[in-house]
Amino acid sequence: MVEPGLWAEQNGVAVGDCVVALNGNLVSALKTKQYQQLIKERPLTLLLEEHPKPLGEADPQGEAYELIVPQGVELLGFTTKGMPPELLEIAAIEANSWAEQQGLLETVDVLMTVDGKDVQEFTAPKLPRAMQKRPLTLGFIRTRGPAPAGANGGAAAELPWGDEAHHHLDPNHAHVAEHQQGEMWDAVANAEDEWLGWTPSDQPPNDVWIVEIEKDSWAHWQELAVDDQLLKVNGVDVHEMTKKTMKKAMNERPLTLTWWRHGTHAHADAEQNWGAAWDDIKKEKKEKKTKRKDSDTAFEGLLEAIGLDEDSDDPELAAARKAARKSKKATVTFNEGVDDMGWATSAWPPDKVRIEAIAPYGYAEKKKLKVGDELIAVNGESIKEISKADLKLLMKERPVKMTFERKIKKKSGAS
Repeated sequence: MVEPGLWAEQNGVAVGDCVVALNGNLVSALKTKQYQQLIKERPLTLLLEEHPKPLGEADPQGEAYELIVPQGVELLGFTTKGMPPELLEIAAIEANSWAEQQGLLETVDVLMTVDGKDVQEFTAPKLPRAMQKRPLTLGFIRTRGPAPAGANGGAAAELPWGDEAHHHLDPNHAHVAEHQQGEMWDAVANAEDEWLGWTPSDQPPNDVWIVEIEKDSWAHWQELAVDDQLLKVNGVDVHEMTKKTMKKAMNERPLTLTWWRHGTHAHADAEQNWGAAWDDIKKEKKEKKTKRKDSDTAFEGLLEAIGLDEDSDDPELAAARKAARKSKKATVTFNEGVDDMGWATSAWPPDKVRIEAIAPYGYAEKKKLKVGDELIAVNGESIKEISKADLKLLMKERPVKMTFERKIKKKSGAS
């Protein structure tokens, strides 16, 4: 649709025109998130291809076959002469690409279907997006010569194209294993694993990749890595989920996440060594906790010896120490690249500034901030000394350090 009176109509853009490139970036090579970011840039240079008239040609004749694009293959490595409703004849193939490895041929192979759907049913903008899905089944017709070795052909090639039986295979299928280079495995988060410690690239139903791993987190100790792709959550394909169902499922324990890693690095060794490593980590944590408890006990004894314990005659000191035990503080640094802090304020100075809301999967949630945490200092300066206007400016600075205080709830049954 082209809105009447707006920029598109004024510049002669028509329904069916194909966006070929954004600021010099080919749309066919972009991921959904990259496309969404580029389309918002200003100034923006659009390369458009005028909607061609239907050619009225019959489907090309030749041998029909299918190829599977497995998880981990980012770029297909081929371009076509045009976009629907034109015939999608392969025009160019990049060296050492997936397309070259599969034996596709320029000016000979014609792309006919994407995951069993006729390419002519796609609009020009939607076809590149559909081709970003993994695993992906692409159907071709080879107009001259035999189909590539290892392609899924046979009986399918003898049927009319519209009636061809397409096989959408997942990474477990033996046929995909012939083409894929990578591995798939499950990682389980249990009740004690509250903090997973990884940041997703996007939300379902789009592809979900890891863009950041927090040190000493569950993800870190599971030896997950940036660019690992999440395939399933508790057995459910992420492409069948929504942002809401994903968030709910990620809070379940036990939680089974199925991952895919491109390449030939074996995860099996990590799984074999993981049990012993986790035992060492728990032992180390227990030892640190014991040392800390012993240190606190010794310090309390010292304070009591000099008359400065909580039960001392100094009421102000006793009250301050008691208050300190009812809260804990944490400083979070918002560095360059963190555009959105991921939390909303309840009020502005001179009132107390608390976190009123946390953005799901945002930076604040990643740093384990919670609703109700109180902002008490910015860059080391007490919030009591900062005005509303100054705080708003400081929140836009990068880097900026914010210190929060959290009240510790008294456990039920405690005296």
